[in-house]
Amino acid sequence: MKLEIQRYHVEGIPVLEYAAAGESSHRPLFLQHGIFGSKDRVARLLGPSLVAARRRVLAVDARRHGERSASPFAERDKVHAELELFDVVEDTARDILTIHRACCHEAGGFDVVGVSMGGYIAYRVAMLSREVKLLATLISSPDFKASAFQGLTQETLASHRKAVSRAEARISAINPASYPDALSHTKIFAAVGEHDEIIDPGHTRAFFAANPSLDATVETFASGHQIVPAMQDALVGWLENED
Repeated sequence: MKLEIQRYHVEGIPVLEYAAAGESSHRPLFLQHGIFGSKDRVARLLGPSLVAARRRVLAVDARRHGERSASPFAERDKVHAELELFDVVEDTARDILTIHRACCHEAGGFDVVGVSMGGYIAYRVAMLSREVKLLATLISSPDFKASAFQGLTQETLASHRKAVSRAEARISAINPASYPDALSHTKIFAAVGEHDEIIDPGHTRAFFAANPSLDATVETFASGHQIVPAMQDALVGWLENED
């Protein structure tokens, strides 16, 4: 299979597209990276295998990341990045819908795959659009409240009370755990690492156990907060089976 790689912008939003050369019928799949990452990095890691699964892959730089890097993410300021993380989630989810409307609305639906923070974005996209056919997240969580402020001490949170309150209000408004029915239209694959110390895999398992009506496949891997080959293989196999 020969890859065709294109770079372009849609209303100022940078996109990196991986597709099979000469193939125009594959369903669009939006691929979203994690915090401090970029579209280039996640596309190199997952793009070729997702194209092999018969997808047209569109990797997008999240707000304040990659080509549009800005504070506090450009400086890798962990405290302020964690406090502003869910602003990035909301804004980038809406960017993805802008790209979809402009580039591939005629395809009749799309898939979305997200890694870590990108998984939050993927869940939010599915909440906003009933055109999401398949939703897959790797080392992420559908419970934004439980997963928020990772690694920040109580002392740090207390010293940033105003920012914490603002972040909590944002999280409350967009948390899938508070609105599980907003995901009822899509099929879901969630891969978690049993030894993940960044995003607790128990959050994902608890959410889907509490919402058995959702069409979800949850798989746990003997890994930490990273994508291992078995996780990637399981993702690709699920996409191919659900195509």
